[in-house]
Amino acid sequence: MRTEPGLREFVDTVVSEWSHPIDHDFAMSFVASTSTDVLRTAQVDALAEGLMKVPLSAWQEMFNSLLAYDDHVDVPRINVPALLVWGDAVPLVPRSMQEELMRCMCCAELVVYPGAGHTPRWELPETFACDVAEFALDLPH
Repeated sequence: MRTEPGLREFVDTVVSEWSHPIDHDFAMSFVASTSTDVLRTAQVDALAEGLMKVPLSAWQEMFNSLLAYDDHVDVPRINVPALLVWGDAVPLVPRSMQEELMRCMCCAELVVYPGAGHTPRWELPETFACDVAEFALDLPH
């Protein structure tokens, strides 16, 4: 993630300008831009309200950590089954990142949600829940 060219620019130009609480209009646009049109306005508003409750320092630390952490060392050491979920309508995280994770992890399964954004669990909650349940049921006991 840290090598994505837009991430550094986003942190330097947007995250660095945030103040607490995060502006409601920004929170709404952030949620909307990482999702697709299937979320109802009430859902977007509720998610934005939740985003605004997170302390500014937590958001800044999270984004700075994304820039600093190199997962290329740790990801290949994951040797348990993992479910990767990805909405193909999200420009934030490209398919190539999912494929790289699949190459690095010995036991990963990728579920692609056509037309979904960054948060399939919000956009397709029933489908997402079924996929997670099926994955969990297939785990060795």
